[in-house]
Amino acid sequence: MIRTFVTWLVQGFLAPRASVRQLLDGGFGFREAMLMLALGYVLGAAVGTLMIDAPRNGGGILATHLSGIVGQVMVFFIMSGLIFWVGRAAGGGGALAEAQLATAWFGLVSTLLAPLMVIAMPRPVIEDTVTEQTAITFEGGNITLLFVVGAASLWLFSSAVAEVHGFRSIWMVAGVIIAIPACVMLIFAGLGGA
Repeated sequence: MIRTFVTWLVQGFLAPRASVRQLLDGGFGFREAMLMLALGYVLGAAVGTLMIDAPRNGGGILATHLSGIVGQVMVFFIMSGLIFWVGRAAGGGGALAEAQLATAWFGLVSTLLAPLMVIAMPRPVIEDTVTEQTAITFEGGNITLLFVVGAASLWLFSSAVAEVHGFRSIWMVAGVIIAIPACVMLIFAGLGGA
């Protein structure tokens, strides 16, 4: 069973469209999407716990994980809704349940990138200075690896969205995924300057 699961995860990373199609044709539903979401969180939390220092906030590890779970569920519903509605507006034929499965699949498969992301991200260093102000600096990280991980995540996500809606071009989907947040940021930047 574990070997089958690992094989499925690796297939999801190496052949994402085929993996998503297999998932969509497998008769899975919301319950399986929630199971993938939970498993993705557990795997990501395990990587984070092993590779990063314990959280330094006052709430401790339990509060950190509870807020992480709530955040992940919120992001799941927002992302699957956006995949469904934006894809439909662009002429796609996917259903909301398929968007939910693809979102959960992406969250689970992208946990393979978690160790690389932890290595690539600069880590904040918080120091109290002589003047009793807190100084935050960043150390470590690897911008090239961060770019590679980001590109791999975009490719996986674009593949999932393209398969859900039947779009032929993964790169066109990737362009839209980049363009929408960029347009939103430009609008808010314009509103902030007004």
